[in-house]
Amino acid sequence: MTAHQSNAGVMIIIQIVTSLAAIGVLWATVVWLTAEANLIAADQSRQRVEAEISAASADLAAIVQHTARWDNAYLWVMSGDAAQITSNIGSGTGTHGPFDYLFVTQPDGRPLYAFEGGERLDALPSDSASVIDALLLDLQGEAPTPFQTTSAYDLMDGELVLASASRIHPQEADPAEFDATPILIGMMRFDQSDIHDASTRLGLDRFQLDDWGTPAREGSIRAALRSATGQPVAFVSWFPARPGDTTMAAAVPVILTLSLILIMTSMAVGRGISRQTNAVLQQMMRARTDNLTGLLNRGGLEEAAASQEMSIALARGRVAVIYFDLNDFKPLNDNKGHAAGDIALQVVAERLQFSCRKSDIVARVGGDEFVCVVIDDDPEMAAHEMVNRLKVEMTQPINRDGLTTSLSISHGIAVSGLGGSWQDVMRMADDEMYKTKNRRRKSARTSKTAA
Repeated sequence: MTAHQSNAGVMIIIQIVTSLAAIGVLWATVVWLTAEANLIAADQSRQRVEAEISAASADLAAIVQHTARWDNAYLWVMSGDAAQITSNIGSGTGTHGPFDYLFVTQPDGRPLYAFEGGERLDALPSDSASVIDALLLDLQGEAPTPFQTTSAYDLMDGELVLASASRIHPQEADPAEFDATPILIGMMRFDQSDIHDASTRLGLDRFQLDDWGTPAREGSIRAALRSATGQPVAFVSWFPARPGDTTMAAAVPVILTLSLILIMTSMAVGRGISRQTNAVLQQMMRARTDNLTGLLNRGGLEEAAASQEMSIALARGRVAVIYFDLNDFKPLNDNKGHAAGDIALQVVAERLQFSCRKSDIVARVGGDEFVCVVIDDDPEMAAHEMVNRLKVEMTQPINRDGLTTSLSISHGIAVSGLGGSWQDVMRMADDEMYKTKNRRRKSARTSKTAA
């Protein structure tokens, strides 16, 4: 009897040790998943911010390059036609223009014309010379190419600006003459209102602009805004989402209860681990889904993009990405509240799903930004057909839960080339979408001016 009791005691000890080992593994797993979820969220937020920084630079560079490649611009500058330059180029700094400052300089940086607020300046603003010199140094540091452009952030008169420089020369210029052509430099100011708009687009917490030399806030992430020399001139900082903490908070009471059950009986070990594993897996699944619309979020989209099917389709040029952005969504949020904005996003998500085929992938990747991925033998045609269906849907007003409004969309379509990468086709679609929005803004400004 004593031997049996001893054996029973040993079995109990073994069961307890086994249970404790299982509990230890479970705790370690949850802690690891928590850390991984937080790390992934932080990395994704950094990628979004860096993409936003690059997109702003690319957009300004495209506008400057478009102006610089204008044959008339070259003729006016070379002939010294100040009236035409002021009317057709300097007007870009007016109320409806894309620039805050515009400078035309000699190839060596000596100023020819300077504009602000649509008016010609008698002299360059203070601190602008150093910004111009840095851009020209970067521009001249490479072998000249047609419509070569460089962009950078910098400080001018204590203000953060994004500047872009490009050579002014006609379409059919002799490359040997590029070094002797004048330079066009466009600048845009950045202030807290621009940061607020970016925060809304990116959906980031406590997103702000930090001066160079300001200590980083504890727990925040920072991305540098660099000058043409590569030196940081300012930072944007934010606090990334921490989905892992939510998972941990939900898991702690469950694990504590489970631990007691496991210590009391070895039979509960398997059932407890199974329940907890399912809970963790469900948390991971929810982390890939947008809570508001039920669509995939950016993490879920990236996971789908990493699938073998997508890799094969990309390699064969069978993928089209359509990037959507709601027009005038911010005024809806500001005037009618975030609840109204949420209703509008839910309706748009439903219309997106209705307009897409079952085989298409639909995701919400930002505040009012959506992506549809089409895999087809003729992806471009399939993408345009999908956009046309959505445009028909969007002609109907939104009428739900007391909200009545109408919204339109801007979109950009990119098709993968043979062997193209997911990142390339996403970037191209995003670029095309922003071009569409810029055209829409310019058209709206033109209409207001005409009125």
